[in-house]
Amino acid sequence: MNFKDKVAVITGSGSGIGKSIALLMAEMGADIIVNDVSLENARQTAKEIINKGRKTLVSNANIAKKQDVKQMFDSIEAEFGRIDVLVNNAGITRDGLLMDLSEENWDKVMDVNLKGVYFCCKYGAKMMSQKQYGKIVNISSASAQMG
Repeated sequence: MNFKDKVAVITGSGSGIGKSIALLMAEMGADIIVNDVSLENARQTAKEIINKGRKTLVSNANIAKKQDVKQMFDSIEAEFGRIDVLVNNAGITRDGLLMDLSEENWDKVMDVNLKGVYFCCKYGAKMMSQKQYGKIVNISSASAQMG
């Protein structure tokens, strides 16, 4: 794939799989918006991207909150003017049996894993449609396949 001079948003890119995606896309020539609820982790990933010679923007947006996501995309619009790729990678789990799972933990998982993807797709697709170009990748885990 050609990511030369593309602008990519990767949620949950302060660590783990998201960080690996962000660094690989930067190596392939993309500028990266690093999003993570851990500002420290996001800043560390951004440093590594800068060391690869690419531009970056750090976002501490909580994707479960509509206003945070809107502000993140407003910042991206101001800084880059577009996005070409959105990778919805952020996700959480609350391990345990269904009969032991609290409603509060259920809501947290749904807010990040479903509403967060919805909010990012909503604002990301709006920016992409203005340029008539863009790709959205939604990532799930093995937990999506088993109870």
